[in-house]
Amino acid sequence: MRRRDEWIAALVRELQPVRPALAPSSFAIVWLAGSWLLTVAVIAAGGPMRPGWFAQLSEHPRLQLEFLLGLGAGAVAILGVGQLSIPSPRHIPARAAPALVVFTAWTATYLWGLWDPAVPPSMAGKRAHCWVEIFVWAAPLAITGLWLARRGAPLARTWTGALLGAAAASIPAVWMQVACMYDAAHILVYHLAPIGGVAILGAVMGPLVLQRI
Repeated sequence: MRRRDEWIAALVRELQPVRPALAPSSFAIVWLAGSWLLTVAVIAAGGPMRPGWFAQLSEHPRLQLEFLLGLGAGAVAILGVGQLSIPSPRHIPARAAPALVVFTAWTATYLWGLWDPAVPPSMAGKRAHCWVEIFVWAAPLAITGLWLARRGAPLARTWTGALLGAAAASIPAVWMQVACMYDAAHILVYHLAPIGGVAILGAVMGPLVLQRI
């Protein structure tokens, strides 16, 4: 008994204080606020906005829906990352499903737009390398998110990385909705498809970066 008590006392003496992981809602708020500030500042500095974008957004409810679904997709995805960073008895797909539903709805609005666009398609505001910008600006957002997630104990590392990649790419993709040309086919290929690419990269990097226990 005495040896056991001494062993426990020795273990306690070696414990080091750690900062607690952020709650899922706090994680999402901190990451979203910083990510949006960085993205808006950088993309706005990189070129003019699409001419007439504010009037279009104000006057067309379908365009507003597309924009809000994009905002919601990133927010729900990063909230899912925060939830996956904390061990829970909830089944993993149940925590990732809301993000998948919102991303699917967001994509569906542009599939609908192939036949019935929210506003008349136009080349106005086209950026030569919009998809590259999405990848480039998603990178620091994803890296920051991985660092924040690593402070928790994410067991579903592949899911965590995938959701984080999707959330990171969704922010510059949403911003491109008002900074780049409006055409449903262009948006599907050059704005939304990169989100899938970054999500795949996140799924690959998640198990490598988040390995800690």
